[in-house]
Amino acid sequence: MPVAWPLQQQRHSSYYFVSFYSCCSLHHEDNGTFLCQGENEHGSDIAILENLVLDKPGVRIDHVRAVGKDALYLNWTVTEWNSPVTDYFLSVSLHFRFSSPSPS
Repeated sequence: MPVAWPLQQQRHSSYYFVSFYSCCSLHHEDNGTFLCQGENEHGSDIAILENLVLDKPGVRIDHVRAVGKDALYLNWTVTEWNSPVTDYFLSVSLHFRFSSPSPS
């Protein structure tokens, strides 16, 4: 799908211009190969750009099962989003509920 946009240009010398295009609010679906084509009265040129959107990895807990009095089995899925998982940290929070005695 061809897309055209206005470019911000800076004269770098008397021979060529440098143009910039910035992308904001990228999503994982924006990963891909992009073709950039420039054309003027002197000719045309094409550049191929590889775009890789990085994001922090996501972790989803799929299953937790007690396997003993003091042990749990955890199964999780990691979505890396192109950034490798380097560490895992497990945090445990204990909550106790006490019931009040029923009136006699």
